[in-house]
Amino acid sequence: RADSETSEASGVEARVSVQQSNLPPPQLKEATKKRVRKRKSPAIRALITTAKMKDGGSRLVRNKSIMLMCGPNNRTCLLDSIQVILPITKNKELVCSALASSMPVEGDTSIWDITKALASHGLMLERVSGKYILKGGAPFHLLQEHDCRLVIHIKLTNLESETMSHFVGWDGGVIYDRPFTSKVNNTRDRTNPEASKMAFAKLYPKAEFSSWQITSVFKLHSVSSTSDNMTRLSRTIV
Repeated sequence: RADSETSEASGVEARVSVQQSNLPPPQLKEATKKRVRKRKSPAIRALITTAKMKDGGSRLVRNKSIMLMCGPNNRTCLLDSIQVILPITKNKELVCSALASSMPVEGDTSIWDITKALASHGLMLERVSGKYILKGGAPFHLLQEHDCRLVIHIKLTNLESETMSHFVGWDGGVIYDRPFTSKVNNTRDRTNPEASKMAFAKLYPKAEFSSWQITSVFKLHSVSSTSDNMTRLSRTIV
């Protein structure tokens, strides 16, 4: 996905994938092979052209964030969400490697699974759900932030009524959900609860999901010591 062409879309009709990164090891291509560029269908090209002409509202953009080598477990939404909001003072490659080594062999990765890996790099995730899950809806209160480092847990329900645990990152300007991002428009998306909800809803179209719900929010902190990290985290993770 990291080699995919950049594409933009606006509106809930945009098709996106919320599955976590599939991370096979890089392979060398034969020198004689020519790269074949897959052409978009006329319908897709028309959708992209229309989206570029629309004013206001958040935009879905193909995300070319770095790839994490996580072995057989490709359910990396939590790690993807963290790596895009890491402070610039942190070595992203080292932190991501530590997080990847903390993942279970299969299944979802929890906040608790990566606690020690974060602590080893002077980081922690603190539960701050009460600040955002309020009257008016979590999307509206989250979008009032303009500069933040938040990991948002979302419960997704597909058309077969199966529920999925999912994470996205939010830095105050962009909602990161690999392989797409939702760029928030300051003059529209933050003005009222319905507009804010749409900034998230574009990532989970009705054609694929019957519902989505923000259930928890975590703030990424830099901390002074591992013991401080573990003590605070034991009180904040539920």
